[in-house]
Amino acid sequence: MGQVDQTEAIEDLSARDPRSLEIRVRCRALPFTPPQSSQPIKRARGMHQRPKPLCHRSHRRAFGLGHQLGKTKTAIVVVALLLLTATPKTTAQVSPIEMWAQWAVGQGRWKGPTVPYPQRVSRPDDQGWMLQSERYPLCVHAPPAVSEKRVHETLAALEQAYTLLIETGWPEPVADGGYGGTASFDLYLISQSALSTRAFVDAPVAWSLLDSASTYAVVDASVSSDRLQACVVSALVQAVLLGQDPAEAEAWRRATGAYVAWLISGRYGCDDDVEMKQENPWQGWITDSLEYGEGGALFLAALSERADGGSGTFLRELWQFARQKSEDKRWLRGSPDLWEALDKALKNAGDSLVEIVEDIAVARYFAGSEPRRRRAPFCAFKTLREDGRVPVLGPISIAQLPKHLPVSDPPLETYGSGYTMVDTAQALFPLQLKIWLRGEHGGRWSLIAIRLSKEGQELGRMAVPARRDPNSYLALELTRETDRVLIVVTNLSDEVPDADLDTRNGRVYRLILDKSESAIDVVPVTMQAE
Repeated sequence: MGQVDQTEAIEDLSARDPRSLEIRVRCRALPFTPPQSSQPIKRARGMHQRPKPLCHRSHRRAFGLGHQLGKTKTAIVVVALLLLTATPKTTAQVSPIEMWAQWAVGQGRWKGPTVPYPQRVSRPDDQGWMLQSERYPLCVHAPPAVSEKRVHETLAALEQAYTLLIETGWPEPVADGGYGGTASFDLYLISQSALSTRAFVDAPVAWSLLDSASTYAVVDASVSSDRLQACVVSALVQAVLLGQDPAEAEAWRRATGAYVAWLISGRYGCDDDVEMKQENPWQGWITDSLEYGEGGALFLAALSERADGGSGTFLRELWQFARQKSEDKRWLRGSPDLWEALDKALKNAGDSLVEIVEDIAVARYFAGSEPRRRRAPFCAFKTLREDGRVPVLGPISIAQLPKHLPVSDPPLETYGSGYTMVDTAQALFPLQLKIWLRGEHGGRWSLIAIRLSKEGQELGRMAVPARRDPNSYLALELTRETDRVLIVVTNLSDEVPDADLDTRNGRVYRLILDKSESAIDVVPVTMQAE
């Protein structure tokens, strides 16, 4: 549900300088140290005084009216200032810059897509534990049946997550005005939750220049101790992002929460959605479905490694770039969303979303089993469990060719991929592997063939440029070092997906494989007269 609007105001975080602590987790978790000072109380309530920030984080706000005004606009500026000075005293509390922006852009109505304001859900009944942090504005609520030890563990995880988020430049939770009985951010331990972690809104924040809301989070009280820290981190991040951009789709919040949980704890979120996403590579990465919402964290982790070395900075700033302002708080502006913002940001950087999707589609093969994982190009895939591998059709012996493979089932959603393996170990050289792709109309198809050695090392790849033509052909020259060939087909679709809508665009394809003798290694013989 979240979208970008730069016409009125954007938040420029380029001046933010995270200092003493930068998350650069490379396949290992940070230590988990519970505090000793916090004491649980039952039903005792009090206001918490916010401590001084851990580090100074300066930022500036810039409005989308251009960075410089030419001489031809001088008259406009003068008129605007005259209008401001003539403003009645009843509007004195309104920001003069905001008034200038409203006057400059006119009173035209937003004609793009909109999304409804997130559903408000009443907070859980907190008759039981209420444990406040003595270090930060944080509070954990739990029913009486929850053990004191679990409440302490939850607050310890929440404090550590809060510390690392603030130190690395992520925003703080929006103040909720005492909805939970304190001035702190509230996390509730509940039972019988459909999802292990969720975030909900209380009310819009009227004083914010951009769309914002006060929020709280819930975590399933029955999660195992080894998952608790990742669950708490994911819940906190989801609540922070919901407060920052209530218009963004929940699938994006869940994916981001799971990714940040991996940075902090070494585990992708609270559930096993990442492994499930690998087991179902035909699915889109981040869609309107929450069934595997946290699975998109794997895509974000690989994207982050490409964009910022795995620090998370790129994704954090992308969320801030996506913030906007809606005139009607019942219906929030719905375009552009984070997918569109990502596409535009990559284009501005000279990169391509399509190329990144293709690279990650190939890279996700190198995960799960140890032989595959050893060759993984991204740390994100090396940390997956044994069952976090994509299914592969085959291997198909090259001696069996020509062969018409069955139609893909299920269809590939947008950015979903299918994998086929051809065994070429017994091939007689020189030889060519011929590959025909026959895709369903309505998709934009990518066809890539990767030569692998006996040890699983990539020796080289060939690709057909992504295009709308559903038919593609590829002739791959086999070398003597080639032990097998991995064929990856991806549905790139015609448009950037939208996690607010059903844009999964499922399409089927089939492959036709054949072989032929190659002349690449044949050396012509020249007859010479004696």
